[in-house]
Amino acid sequence: ITSFIFTGLSLSPGSRYYAIVVATSPLQASIVSISDGVVVDTTPPQAGEVVDGRSYADMIAQTNVTSYTARWFGFSDPTSGIHHYELAATNSTSPPSGEPYSSVGIRLSSTLGYPGLQQGQVAYGHVVAVNNAGVRSTDMASDGVVLDTTRWSRLEDRDLYFFLDVERKTLIW
Repeated sequence: ITSFIFTGLSLSPGSRYYAIVVATSPLQASIVSISDGVVVDTTPPQAGEVVDGRSYADMIAQTNVTSYTARWFGFSDPTSGIHHYELAATNSTSPPSGEPYSSVGIRLSSTLGYPGLQQGQVAYGHVVAVNNAGVRSTDMASDGVVLDTTRWSRLEDRDLYFFLDVERKTLIW
């Protein structure tokens, strides 16, 4: 026998279970092997927050018409840990339908190609965490970033970002 399936077990989520195998030769010599265990995890990871752009401050506007960048934090899974994150970029705060998510590994920020953005549209980043048991978290969306192809200059003052529209002489912070 090289494998065996147990059925009808009552396993408790969060508990670790071990397999113990005893192999005995025809001459009655035995060897024991114990697995490193498996944790039963049926709960999704706890969702965190998603912000537009790579910096700690949330971007409100971008001029790039071909890609979208997001950063996220606060996702966790105390039972089995985070295996990877998935990122999608859409023009809606609703979770994407179908399979538009891209796996980005365990990185906490990523850039996706997002062609087709047009002046005035809002892009939203969507992130889900997938734990080591394959269970997905709730989809979390950013508050969105507006595509504005006018000439913007960004002035940085510590944790506060200022955006200056040099054509309209408007300052946004």
